[in-house]
Amino acid sequence: MSIYSTSLKQVVYEARQFSQDRCEFRLDKSATYYSNLRLVGVGCSSATQAEAYNRNAGAYSVIKRIVLLDGGVELERCDETNRYLAWKNMLAKNDANRYVNQRLAKHSLGYRLYEDAAGHADIDAGGVGGQVGSAGAVATRFQAPVNTAVGQALESGMAWLDLRECLPLLSNMVALDTDLMPNLRIQIEWENSAVKVLESNTTRALTIHQPVLVADMVKDPALAMSLRKQLKSVVWKTYEHDQISIPAGTQSAAITDKQGVKQSVNQTINGFDNKFLHRIMMAKTFSNKAQTVGFNNNDVGATLANQQYGFGDFRSQSQNSETVQFVVNGANMMTGEGLTSAAQKADVHAECWGELNIVPFGHLQSVGLDTNRAPAQNHEGVSLHQADFGSGSLVGQVDYIGLRIEERVRQLDLNYSRRCLTDVMTNPVESTELEVHFFGEISKSLVLDGRGSYTISYL
Repeated sequence: MSIYSTSLKQVVYEARQFSQDRCEFRLDKSATYYSNLRLVGVGCSSATQAEAYNRNAGAYSVIKRIVLLDGGVELERCDETNRYLAWKNMLAKNDANRYVNQRLAKHSLGYRLYEDAAGHADIDAGGVGGQVGSAGAVATRFQAPVNTAVGQALESGMAWLDLRECLPLLSNMVALDTDLMPNLRIQIEWENSAVKVLESNTTRALTIHQPVLVADMVKDPALAMSLRKQLKSVVWKTYEHDQISIPAGTQSAAITDKQGVKQSVNQTINGFDNKFLHRIMMAKTFSNKAQTVGFNNNDVGATLANQQYGFGDFRSQSQNSETVQFVVNGANMMTGEGLTSAAQKADVHAECWGELNIVPFGHLQSVGLDTNRAPAQNHEGVSLHQADFGSGSLVGQVDYIGLRIEERVRQLDLNYSRRCLTDVMTNPVESTELEVHFFGEISKSLVLDGRGSYTISYL
């Protein structure tokens, strides 16, 4: 740590521009920085109320997009930042999430098995000291504003974000040199929809808190010169986003019909054309965001009607008898129909991206005798079920699909099918229109020309 007293200076930057829609930070010219930029004080407040953030995104749910620019040149961007980080948060280990990342990100990941007051073996779905949504979930809640007139939030509800988590270029650069990139700036677009940001009450009007940017500036001239000499052309893997819609399907004629009506959809994904695609992640949510709110059955209590069900919009909703096949440049990536079971999808995702920190049965439609269309029967060994949450509030919401591609894409198609059953729930899940998000890992390069300039291109 002595390097901070001899060679580095920690600099705190306030936003040059800030509003409830966006903000911008700018770095000093003719300076050298380590690339470990971080945002401090990320979050929001809501009138006089203490609320809980989205369970898997935490306070990061307020970030819609982050872009790193040098003047008008885009160096790196992360679209759907909150959705991307919600998924990435789940790639951490359970103990890291429960005892470290909850405090940094204010999410509700990291679980424990315990016996509830009724004697049920239950899963504590995050929140140190209590269940999600309870007063004990201190780490995941922001407090009432100190000054209600300006919506000033307490620091206890604010998050810390290492920008290397969503801007991978920073992880691959030794340093940032503003002689080479003289107009370095970071633009952030805020998410203002409480339906996406909050878990506890989605009707609140939000006040986005103004964060600060923390950077390590090199003040030792010799070290700065050494870092500048190490700046070379960079090859890195970034993450780009695209999305499609799967239309609503036709339900089976009767609730007793367990076969359902098969829906088959073939769609082209254009966002990765002419790019070398290493890996892809697919997540499914509802096009109608109102369907993420309230209990997923007809027994909704009035006091809980505005509460997010499970992970809200940042879920990947399981579907009945689902099949997924990716077609790259006219060739199927998998044999037969592709991925045809929840076990296959979980296994391939783990092989491609790593294991997810989820509750038991989180990638399945239901548990035991439960269904997505009826009140809960199984109350043992599942995530929190207040009142009548079905088979646990998080069951069926982490059906992420990941696949290794390792090809230059000329055309990428998705062949998708599911069986639509009669769904009498207030918020149907098995035949509704789906909004499907893709994050693709893409190779890019930053090439220095030796004359104080550079070019950025896809590999």
